[in-house]
Formats: sequence, structure tokens, C-alpha cells
Amino acid sequence: MPGYNYFKKLTTQEVQISVGTTNLVNFPVLVRFTDNDLRHTSSGGKVTNLSGFDIVFTSSNGTTIINHQVERYNPVTGELVAWVQIPLLSATVNTDFYLYFGNATVSIDPSTTATWDVNYKAAYHLNNNILTDATANANNLTATGTLNEPVAIAADGRDIETVEKLQAPGNAGLLINGDITLEAWVSFETVQLVANDNLFISYGATGEVGGTDNQAYSFNYNGAGVSTNKLRMFWEHGAGVNDVVVSNATTTLVANTWYHLAAIRDNANTLVQFYLDGVQLGTNVTYTVPAAVGGTVATLQIGESHETSTRDIDGDFDEVRISNIVRTPEYIQATYESGKIGSTFISYAATACVPPDVSVAGTNQTICATTFTMAANTPTAGVGTWSLISGGGTITNSLSPTTGITALAVGANVFEWTITSGTCTSVSDVTITVNANPTAANAGSNQTFCVSSPTTTLNGNNPAIGTGTWSVLSGTATITVPNLNNTTVTGLTVGTHILQWAIGNGVCTISTSTMTITVDPASSIANAGSNQTVCISSPNATLAANTPTTGTGTWSVISGTGILTNSLAPNSTVTNLSLGTNILQWSITSAGTCSSTTSTMTITVDPASSIANAGSNQTVCISSPNATLAANTPTTGTGTWSVISGTGILTNSLAPNSTVTNLSLGTNILQWSITSAGTCSSTTSTMTITVDPASSIANAGSNQTVCISSPNATL
Repeated sequence: MPGYNYFKKLTTQEVQISVGTTNLVNFPVLVRFTDNDLRHTSSGGKVTNLSGFDIVFTSSNGTTIINHQVERYNPVTGELVAWVQIPLLSATVNTDFYLYFGNATVSIDPSTTATWDVNYKAAYHLNNNILTDATANANNLTATGTLNEPVAIAADGRDIETVEKLQAPGNAGLLINGDITLEAWVSFETVQLVANDNLFISYGATGEVGGTDNQAYSFNYNGAGVSTNKLRMFWEHGAGVNDVVVSNATTTLVANTWYHLAAIRDNANTLVQFYLDGVQLGTNVTYTVPAAVGGTVATLQIGESHETSTRDIDGDFDEVRISNIVRTPEYIQATYESGKIGSTFISYAATACVPPDVSVAGTNQTICATTFTMAANTPTAGVGTWSLISGGGTITNSLSPTTGITALAVGANVFEWTITSGTCTSVSDVTITVNANPTAANAGSNQTFCVSSPTTTLNGNNPAIGTGTWSVLSGTATITVPNLNNTTVTGLTVGTHILQWAIGNGVCTISTSTMTITVDPASSIANAGSNQTVCISSPNATLAANTPTTGTGTWSVISGTGILTNSLAPNSTVTNLSLGTNILQWSITSAGTCSSTTSTMTITVDPASSIANAGSNQTVCISSPNATLAANTPTTGTGTWSVISGTGILTNSLAPNSTVTNLSLGTNILQWSITSAGTCSSTTSTMTITVDPASSIANAGSNQTVCISSPNATL
């Protein structure tokens, strides 16, 4: 601290805060000790101002002045009693702060009411007959009787006998109807064995039923009755309607012992907590009727109740405080540990010295290298020295605040920058954390598979250093476990998907590798079309397979013969089919990995019908109108006779040599048709049977006899 010649390092003992781990903000800790260094210079000390105005406190950085309020300073003995507001009092680690003194230029009192946060509505030190409010609220007390108590908790206190009291006039800030914390250090001179007696704090108006909610809060210890040896809180929430809450655990309070007593009303949760010497007494006590509301501005009384003046106390008081919030268990315990007689909550360096500059080793760093340049502060007072506390590293120049460090070890490396001035030192640490370069990423081989099975297992390398993470750069994919090198991947769609395997370690550059998953579309379902039957006389056909939406179709001859005009066309023609069954296959094949689909169809080629020959024409006489036909016998197909014109009865129409009877006079035309069993055309041939009419019956007339001499006759 510029201008201050001496300092002492103070440290809180967090181990004494055992009830929780919540840090305390702007907590007023009691600094109380007598030290020869804190005597005025006229008495052999190092403080330059007789009132101790050159005593200040800083936070752990040694430069930021923090609020404090001096309750007592003795320049002859070096006694200091001061309340210091710690900005952040840790409940898990010790908290350092500093006391500086010895500045001849200071003449203004640095004590401030800001030491008490805004939730304190009143705080009374009761020191040396001073009854003023230590907060900025100025809720100052007046006394009815009472005397100064020279031996109390922080410094002096107040002795309040029965029928005596301290009282603050009406103030709206003290009319607290909701959350409230009441605290007091009390030492009984006599514990009154009377119900509702032993009154600590009360706020209200005279005559409990005198007005609506005129008793906002009251805190006492019962010495008798159904709640003997229990702490009690009381308030009125309607005209004459009371709420009385007592602790669910008893405690026997005795005379001539200092106790820290607290009662907390948590109105949001409708419960009251009682504390004795920093520890909750029993458990939370719930209430069903809400706390006081409304009411009138009345008076605050310490040592006497508003209910009746006979409810009072015979004891000594110190450090009475009223807050309008619920103070935490850590807060209550730290208050007790800080203030109790013989407290060790604060430790301090007993030797004063000319302070060196406060050491600032620099900001903790995480790097990916084995070398680093430090950035500590350059001392204007004292000499700085670097040292290795843990980890590894070689310090190039231990006296340079900006020395280089080489050969840093992987992990945390702690270095300490110590500034020394005479016998005093200021120390701070900096941690240089070195991350090792991650394993080089290898995403594994590219993969191709069919959409019918859109799931695969990746095969990235398993990092020896660092953590790997899969991500989708393009396409779609659902990665089951992103940090697993051989995770499964689902939800892949047709197309190309690029996945990245990235291995990182701390701040080191991430190593990346990509792989591609190609998903092929499934081949269309092949349909070769309907079977066909054609005649050998025209052994050609036009095919009718389906046109594939995915994949390529190809015709092939499975059995029989055939020449495909275009084997890739679903409607290709096929020629040169052979007689009988010809089986053709339509195959659709994907361009990728998907299986082909096939379908077959059959083209049946029928043999051609034999050429029909009905035989020669015939002529018969009507006298015998029958004939024997002489058509050719078919080698293929079936022959059938039919009468085209004329008449005739066929004995066997299927026999090429059938007889035909009942032919009619004149021309009779018969047809011999040979028909194939398949699709080939029939062949036909006709022949004609002419039936002639019979000759007339000859009659030569009568026989004649003539003479040779006249050998002529008339017929």
C-alpha cells in the first residue's frame, strides 16, 4: 500500500465454519488484539495517528481498501478492536486480508458505517457508554438506568438490571413484519425463573392489544412455565391475536456466562430458527399464522418487553443486531466464532516490517507448450524471487519477474513469486498447466452400404491422449456415443455423409480426421412383365419390363435362345427365339452395394402348322355319291375337313383319308385345314368333288328281222 510503512497479514480459519459451504458476502469479522507495533509512535509503536486513523485494512490483493469500523483503539497499549467487512469470506478455504499502518499523512478517520450491509437495520456495540447505532440508520438508543459493563465481548458492553432498559424511538426501518434476524451477546447476572421473562429484544407499542399488530417481534428466554428453558419468539398478527413460537429443544442458561443468542423468522417458509453459540438449537419450528403485518411505528426496547414492563432482564449485553433478512447458518456460526471470548478465528503475523510490494505472480495459464514467459509484477520495494513449488520446469532467471520457463512438465506446474523486504515477504503463486498434444485423429476407412441397413459402426482410433468427439459435417446421422471411437451411427439416409473425428486435449490444437459414409439407394424391384407366346413363323417379341427408379436394368436369356436388340431397355425387342420355351430375366442392379432384384418371363414359340394339301379333285357319278379323300397327314397341327360348298357327310373330319358321302349333284368343295395348337396361323387347302348326273336308260326298241336283200332298217 503506497504511503504505509508496515503491514500484518490476517487469515481467517475456515475450519471453524463447519455448518455449511456457502461463502459469506460482506461479512463483518471482529479483529481484536493488542500489539506493541500498533502503539502510537510516542509510546514506542509504529502508528502515527493518536486516534489510529492510519490503521486500514485491505483485501487479499493487498491494495483494495475494505470497510472497517473501529470500536476501540488504545495508542498506549496498542489494543485494537475493529469490525472489518470481508468482501468474500470463504466457508471452505482460509481467507487472507491485510492490516496496514504507519502513514503520517493520514488525519481523517477511515471508520465507516458502511461496514454493516444494508440489511442491518441496527447494530449496537454498547461500548464505553456509546449508545449510537453503528449502521447508517441512526437508530440511536437512550437509557433508562443501565451502566457501562467494562468487560464484555468486543470491548465494553451494557449492564441492564431489572426495570432498566435501552430504547430507540419510533422508526419505520425497525418495523419489520417479515423476515428478521435478531442477535445479541448476553450474560445473565440472574436468570429469572419466570415465564416469558428474561427479555432480550422487543419492538412494539405499549399495551399488546392497544392497536393492530402493535407487537412486531419479541425475543426472550423462558425461565419457567410450559416452555421452561426454551428460547421464545413472539409477535402479534392481529388485534390481540398472538403467535408464540418456542424452540423445540431446551437449554439451561446460567449466570455469568456469555452466550450468543439468535432468533430468525423465515416468513417465506413460515418457520423460526433459534441459535445458541453459533449452532441451531433443535430444529426448525414452523408456524401457521403469518407474521405481523401493518402496525404502527413504535419503539425498540432492549431488556424489557412491550407486553408488560415486568418482563425484563438482569444481565449484560453486547453487540445487539437486527437484520431484515434470514441470515445463513454459516453467517451465524462465523459471527459466534469471530466474537467469542478467546476466539482464534483470526490469525495474524505478529512481526511488523517495512512491507514489500504485494506479490502478483500473474494469471494462471493453460498452455500447450513446454516453455512459457512469466508476467509477475516488478517490485518497487523489495526483491522478487521465483521458485518451483510443484510440477516441473526450469527457471531461466529466478530474479526476473518476466523470466522464461523451459522444460515444463505436462500437468499443473506451480511457481511462487516471493517479494522480500528485510524480514517481510509477500508471496503469490501462479499455476502453468501444460496440456499434452492430443493423439493424431484417424477417423477410419470410408464406408459404403445399402440404405436397407442404414446403421454402421465407426472405427476411429482410440486416443491415448485427449478426448475424441464425433460430429457430422454434412449429411444426416445420429451418433450414439459421440466420444466413443467405435460408436454406432444410425439414421443415415441415401447419399453422402461426412463425419469428423476430432481429438482435443485442453488448449492444444485439436487434431481432426474425416471419413465418408456413402449410402446407396436400394435397387427397384424388377418386374419382367407378362409371359408371351409367339409363332415360329415370326419368332420376335417386344418385352415389357418396369423402368427402374433406382439402379440399371439388364435383360439376359436364361434358357432357350434370343437376340436382344437393347439389353438395357425394359421394352427391348427380342428376335431369333427358338421353338419352345425361352426364359428371359430382367435384373435391376444398384450402382452401389445394394443387392440386385430379378424377375423372369417366358416366351413360348409355337411351331408353324403343316401346309394343308386336300388332295386331287374328284368326279363321281350321282349314282355313287361317295368319295375317299386323300389329304396330307400334318406333321404339326391338327387337320380338319369341312364342307365349304355343296353337301357331304364326313365319316371322320379329322382323318385326312376320311370318306365323304351324300355328295350333292354338281360341285362340292371341301377344305382341309391344319391348325397349330399354339399361336401359329392355320393352313388350308380345298379340293372339288364333281358329281355327274346318271345317263338315261337306253331302249333300243323291238328287235327287227330284215332280209339280206334289203339289209336296212329304221330304228
